[in-house]
Amino acid sequence: AGHAIGGPGMRWAMEAGIDSVEHANLIEEQDIEYFVKYGTVLSDPNLQLFFDKETGFESRENWKQPWWREKVIAARELTAKYIPQAMRAGVKVALATDSTHGMLWKEPRCLVEIGASPRDALLAVTKNSAELLGLADEVGTLEPGKLADIVSVRGDPLADITALKNVGLVMKGGRRHDPLYPAEP
Repeated sequence: AGHAIGGPGMRWAMEAGIDSVEHANLIEEQDIEYFVKYGTVLSDPNLQLFFDKETGFESRENWKQPWWREKVIAARELTAKYIPQAMRAGVKVALATDSTHGMLWKEPRCLVEIGASPRDALLAVTKNSAELLGLADEVGTLEPGKLADIVSVRGDPLADITALKNVGLVMKGGRRHDPLYPAEP
């Protein structure tokens, strides 16, 4: 995995065989062919930080600094333009949180807002992430023999991706974990 926002270093890392690039918020059109050619996963693009006005960069004190605001806006525009284009070209995206724990649901919401389908956003936060971590045999999809790590939500995220914020049930290893059913030791 490599932490990169764009430029020649990111492309060199893909040429060298890196599995994933974290963030890539300065992605350019030419980078898409690198992601496709080398099968590199675009991981954790920090969409919430760029697109969520309540908790992202716009809500922070440094947003008042013109130099910072200009950089964020430029990265936001590139992210919004090229990540959906990359996905249409076959680039896998794996969603995660970097500094915004508890807000994972905002990542697929933002991905849909910039042009991905709800289905692709759900795959990015489940199956694609499990594959990237080498855990696809254990988690990431609902199949017999897997760990039964399940989160159910109230609503249909394929119809309204924001349903992901309404967690109704959490299971870890097939055991329910919530205040009504405490985890067993």
